[in-house]
Amino acid sequence: MIKLCYKEYDYKLTLGAIKGFKKDTGEDILFILSKLLEVWQESIGAPQRSRINQLYSVCDFELAAYAFYHLIKSKQDSIPLIEIEDAMFRVGVVPNNVDDEYCVPWPIVLVDLAYNIEQDFLAEMPAKK
Repeated sequence: MIKLCYKEYDYKLTLGAIKGFKKDTGEDILFILSKLLEVWQESIGAPQRSRINQLYSVCDFELAAYAFYHLIKSKQDSIPLIEIEDAMFRVGVVPNNVDDEYCVPWPIVLVDLAYNIEQDFLAEMPAKK
């Protein structure tokens, strides 16, 4: 579950989400999510604005909107892309002082989503026989 601009969205990484993202953007969603995690990890200790800018350099507004859209669409088929874009626009990319989990800048929400997908994937890996 992610929280984006005072609304909760359930999501899931599916083959359909991977293919839909590729069709709409020409990019590989798994690589983008992995790169976001790499940049986030490498930027530990940097000022918050710098960390967010580094995330943005990997995944801009439009690419992120499609990532959110396809991952959420896997669980909620009727989600319009414009709703995701509007939520992203409202929370923005600027670090803020609002102490509220629903108003976190979208790049940070996307990193959290990427981390959760990675953890789910690792938990579902078949045990070596």
